[in-house]
Amino acid sequence: MDKTVNSGKSRGGGVCVLVNNSWCNDANVVTLTCCCSPNLELLALKFRPFYLPHEFTINTVYIPPQANRDTALCELHEFTQDRMADSGKAVGPDGICGRVLKACADQLAPVFTDIFNLSLTLRIVPSSFKRSTIVPVPKKPRPSSLNDYRPVALTLVVMKCFEKLVRDFITSSLPASMDLLQFAYHHNCSTDDAIAHLLHTTLTHLDKGRATSSSTIIVKFADDTVVMGLISDNDERAYLEEIKHLENWCQENNLLLNVSKTKELIMDCSKKQERHYQPVRISGTTVDRVDSFRYLGVHISQDLSWSCHTKSLAKKARQRLYHLRRLRDFRLPSKVLRNFYTCTIESILTGNITVWFGNSTKQDRQALQRVVRSAEHITRTELRDLQTIYYKRCQTKARRIVKDPTHPNNRLFSLLRSGKRFRSLKTKTERLKRSFFLQAIRALNQGN
Repeated sequence: MDKTVNSGKSRGGGVCVLVNNSWCNDANVVTLTCCCSPNLELLALKFRPFYLPHEFTINTVYIPPQANRDTALCELHEFTQDRMADSGKAVGPDGICGRVLKACADQLAPVFTDIFNLSLTLRIVPSSFKRSTIVPVPKKPRPSSLNDYRPVALTLVVMKCFEKLVRDFITSSLPASMDLLQFAYHHNCSTDDAIAHLLHTTLTHLDKGRATSSSTIIVKFADDTVVMGLISDNDERAYLEEIKHLENWCQENNLLLNVSKTKELIMDCSKKQERHYQPVRISGTTVDRVDSFRYLGVHISQDLSWSCHTKSLAKKARQRLYHLRRLRDFRLPSKVLRNFYTCTIESILTGNITVWFGNSTKQDRQALQRVVRSAEHITRTELRDLQTIYYKRCQTKARRIVKDPTHPNNRLFSLLRSGKRFRSLKTKTERLKRSFFLQAIRALNQGN
């Protein structure tokens, strides 16, 4: 890219990107943005190399020494925002992005209100609203078949707004008789609650050594279903019958269980002798038995340790430290660096932290804390340690559960006669003592 007539530059100017033809030829290079002004020179190119299944973008930026840096950054922000809006990453077939609708909300709101109300009255959704762009997203690094891709439907932004309005109305009208263990559609429930309930039930059963209530429990978050069998005295009949009942129910309701994605995890802390469990079969296919699996974003191991999960978090967080260092090299303010850390690194380290941090080992916590210390060195600011974040989030979530009598786990929080402190739950094992609900009760009692 060279300087143009309207660039305002009398001499010099222009940036260049050299591409090896054996790596990516001219047919696989697309120019997204080019700009040449006294304050900024920008060239954005989109590449599709031969050896990669997806495209990526290279932005080449040059700010002259005599340029106004603030003006240059504003121009750069404007060009990158325009390019993101035109890239169609989250835009439907109409090509209208949410930023445009938000800017014209005052003018468009009355029009869409009439369309939405008319659609609900006639019980007809306009055909133009139903159009979607299907984008195949690979599930594996090297996909080899169609099953290795996840179809992602990009609908119109207007239709997404309509769906959100209807969804809120439907969820507010759900009957009180709905299964309490369907956490996806309950108010004030998230993936944290589903995982915490699953782990608390498991740890309580292992703590007592035998089931004291129902021997099978089904925990659901939308279509992510867990059939949990609390086995005592080597009696697996109720567990296997529940799986068979679920299989029959799916067939009667025209649903198909994906056996390839279904896994069986056995948590047996008995040290007396090794027990042999019957294999689970669905539609004639044996379900794979694994040592760990990923449920709602959390790696759960059969020994109830969190080393696998914390290693995964540390790896993801360290990959993003590179971008934080690059921003520091650009001499951005510490406030911007800290915001970037909070959004991209801390959010990974603290995801579902209330369910796993309490039972993590000292080595696991130190590995994660080293990432935080590295970020402190890069940003030159003091960052919150994970222990403080965990304690505060336990308190916040516990208060929300206490205030919501319809929450599935509200019964675990019962006040003493004084009305100021909560009753502690009995436990024999250290695993249960350090789990979320017992830690949350202690946090509430310490705060009172």
